[in-house]
Amino acid sequence: GDTVAFFVHWSSRGQPQASSPMIRLSGPGGSYALKGTFKQGKDAEKGFGFIQCTETKEFFGRDVYVNKDMAAALAPGQLVAFSAYLNRDGMPNVHAMEPCDETWEATPGDLSVSLQADIDKGKGKGCKRTWNMMDDWSSWGGEPCGWDAWGWEGDWWGYGPQSFMALP
Repeated sequence: GDTVAFFVHWSSRGQPQASSPMIRLSGPGGSYALKGTFKQGKDAEKGFGFIQCTETKEFFGRDVYVNKDMAAALAPGQLVAFSAYLNRDGMPNVHAMEPCDETWEATPGDLSVSLQADIDKGKGKGCKRTWNMMDDWSSWGGEPCGWDAWGWEGDWWGYGPQSFMALP
């Protein structure tokens, strides 16, 4: 499935709801969903860089971080197709990338296919863990909540962008 990022708001019943806008970070199997231009970081000795991408700049207000190992294979100004993920701070980072030409376009998501997630509400006390959503949920003071068919990353309480992946 696709990995997307969105912001969360809380419904009047206290349930998390996805808010617009939403951005696609990767396609099925981690395929590339974005295109941008590589630029070297300010400190060339550290070797990292960034991808300038209109979609991610509009959504996150920043460029996408490229670690030094990936950045070493690129030249400033080079056009790349890439997939991204959100780090622990909710900031976009490149997951995978490759050089591309100006005509490259991401394959659109297939909205004709959907999945149903079964939620186990437990004994009226929220949800029981159905997968490893958080390693230490107890430190948040609540019972874990998750979906069998879904993956989730980010700040569960909705203080930052969320990354969500639907698994086939």
